Amino acid sequence: MKDFYQILEIDKNASGDEIKSAFRKKAMKYHPDKNPDDKEAEEKFKEINEAYETLSDPVKKQHYDIGPEYHSADMNDFGFSQHDFFKDFFNNKFLSVLQGMLILSVEEAYKGCKKDIFINGMNHSIDIPARTPKGKQFLLQISGNEKLVVNIDIQDEDEYKVQGIDLHTNVKIFPHELVLGCKKIINLFGEKASITIPGGISSIQKIRIKERGFSGEAGRFGDLYFQITVDTPKISDEIIELYKKIKELNNDSK
Repeated sequence: MKDFYQILEIDKNASGDEIKSAFRKKAMKYHPDKNPDDKEAEEKFKEINEAYETLSDPVKKQHYDIGPEYHSADMNDFGFSQHDFFKDFFNNKFLSVLQGMLILSVEEAYKGCKKDIFINGMNHSIDIPARTPKGKQFLLQISGNEKLVVNIDIQDEDEYKVQGIDLHTNVKIFPHELVLGCKKIINLFGEKASITIPGGISSIQKIRIKERGFSGEAGRFGDLYFQITVDTPKISDEIIELYKKIKELNNDSK
């Protein structure tokens, strides 16, 4: 197994900022643009990126620090809910690693939450940070020689859908707002999101708010998308007459 600490020339207890600083220095030195047609520099640059991708992510770093035995195990064999459905997928006299899947609601994943997981009759708590994405992994110490890998899954709902690190939902507007445009204040799990809907927008178009989705790699965030849906206004004689007038105007313009 490659020594990522040696590649970046850092200590195993290096902080996140120290890891980032070492990566930047190495990346600038071996960047292909500064070393054209240099195969050795190209390979070095790939190693540096590989090392940073692992050590900059706390969970990947924990996995790496466990050792090669852990990396050789298949991470996709088993799943669990919040109950005692864990499976032991790797054992030796030094280490036992358990793994499974924790299913969250969209709100739990977006706002963050605390979950209790029961394993062999014992309760273990896990803190889920706000905007945790689907596929995120957490590593918990269960006992002296037992570790638990928790894989996060997010359950789609009627109102919310998760696609990668993007969050998709709907916004209802009335027909006149579709034509004239409007502003909407959306309640997103207790947070307020303001969107401007331009006049003449199609009902199949989406409005995007940048970086209001789930967290991703290298500190970036996904986006929040609103699908436009047209709501039927309360019907009255006055409304019906107005629509008849609109129909006449549309026919006259043809």
